[in-house]
Amino acid sequence: MTTWESTSVKFFYLDDEAQRSEFEKHLAPLPLAQYLFQELTNPARGRFQARFAIVETNHTDRDFNIAYARFYARSFRNYGRSVFRAHFFSERVGPDDISNEERLQALYLGYLTLYPGPIRRVGRSVLRPVTTTGHTAFVLCQGRYTVNLLGARLEVEGVPFIEQDGRVAACASAAIWTASRAIPKVELMGENLYGDEGLRTVSLAEITDLATRYTLGRYGDPLLSPGLTVEQILLALRDVGYSPIAYGAESLEEEEEEEEEDSVSRARRLVYCYVESQISPILVLLLPKLGGLHAITVVGHTYNPSGSLPKAPGPSIGSDHWCPTFLFHDDQHGPYLEFQFRDPAPASEGMPTVAVQVSDLARKAFDYPDEGIDKFFEDATLQYIIIPMPPRIFLLAEDAECKGKILLQEAHIQHHVGLPATPIYRTYLTRSNALKRRFFAGNIVGLSPKLAQLYGALRMSRFVWVVEMCQMGDSDSEGAPHLEVVAEAVLDATSGPGELDFIGLHIPKMFMSMPEPGTSASGAIRKPVPIEDDSAYQVLARPAAPKGS
Repeated sequence: MTTWESTSVKFFYLDDEAQRSEFEKHLAPLPLAQYLFQELTNPARGRFQARFAIVETNHTDRDFNIAYARFYARSFRNYGRSVFRAHFFSERVGPDDISNEERLQALYLGYLTLYPGPIRRVGRSVLRPVTTTGHTAFVLCQGRYTVNLLGARLEVEGVPFIEQDGRVAACASAAIWTASRAIPKVELMGENLYGDEGLRTVSLAEITDLATRYTLGRYGDPLLSPGLTVEQILLALRDVGYSPIAYGAESLEEEEEEEEEDSVSRARRLVYCYVESQISPILVLLLPKLGGLHAITVVGHTYNPSGSLPKAPGPSIGSDHWCPTFLFHDDQHGPYLEFQFRDPAPASEGMPTVAVQVSDLARKAFDYPDEGIDKFFEDATLQYIIIPMPPRIFLLAEDAECKGKILLQEAHIQHHVGLPATPIYRTYLTRSNALKRRFFAGNIVGLSPKLAQLYGALRMSRFVWVVEMCQMGDSDSEGAPHLEVVAEAVLDATSGPGELDFIGLHIPKMFMSMPEPGTSASGAIRKPVPIEDDSAYQVLARPAAPKGS
């Protein structure tokens, strides 16, 4: 340790064996904290490997203060209130760098918080996502979070993570906490995508209170029995400000009207649509090995461009066809883990089985006797998909996609425009201002300037669903095929599933709008605006999560 630290701030060179060992003493006996530290300092992370830490040993944390007042302060034991928070940097920081905010920001990897007391756990933490998956990964639900460190204002981009303590909160509360804080920023606008929609930021203890306000736990106190039911999860999300939706076994097993779809495909498509909308679904799993339910939060997905189209022209497919796995936060096993939906085992009854894939390091780090995370999730079956839908959005993903398909196909038929051999659909929700900024001339490769002007002048609802009809374009410089948009429907997010309406509709060489209520969709489709310079354009591209080297 250096000589330029204070009584409440410590500095550690993590590439020095003695100082690393000294730092690790603060993590014992916390298996999850030890695993996260091993991941942060793993040389395989390349330029994102943590080599230096600044530790606040007496940090004040709002989440813990609320839990302390609600429960721990009334306990016989002295749990203490001093919170340990470690900030990690990819290179050593010298005395002169402490006042160099620009250099600190360039090296900053995030922070890890440890709550005090006999029952220690990982508290509110945000770490930069560095994935170990073999595929390209997109952490779409990440936001930017600001911290003050020794007077420096630093930002870290990632998805907040917290561990349950089993006293004031269980896994479901932690999943709600993560989903409600995973609010991304609109890159072109510099504001939160859903953050100003009246949504509250609440602590774990407050989430448990909200979820159990109409029920009683053991001895009349819900905090003594913090495990939540699906109904309680929905109540908590509603009181935080969301309009939550739950998809259960019956809805996943239903067949689409137009084309048959098994429950595994439907589960994957639903989760993909909402993650593409930068909304974090909560999955409720049945874990036979543990004999109970467990909740995780989906924060992103992977992409494998080597997936091929059917050889012969056939029915439409979704862009989730190239999404082999999803990324999730699990309060007991860590952030940015990976799972996939797969066909159910013979013993399962119609529900998709969730297979979880993580690194060997994660399996070794956990404190289950001779069993790792793969055993923890063995034979897990999906029971519910819970969507923390922002308020005032009445059209659901599957209804928006169905409506968009019908409108796009009708427009192609009316104007005798041929469809792609195998149409590829991609559906996502976004803020209308962000969509207009994206369509602004020059922001998208291949986009017609006239089409950009037409969308810019269009009156839209606050949030819109975008249903893109894509085709497979030419391979890129690395030989991987990529999608390109040939047509799209922009839909009012406050409309109903039975209303065949739209805001904007674009097919090759034509644009249609339906701005006034009472106008029929067919009538609006018959009055296109020609776009002579129209061509296929680039799909919405977001930055991929960095990989360890």
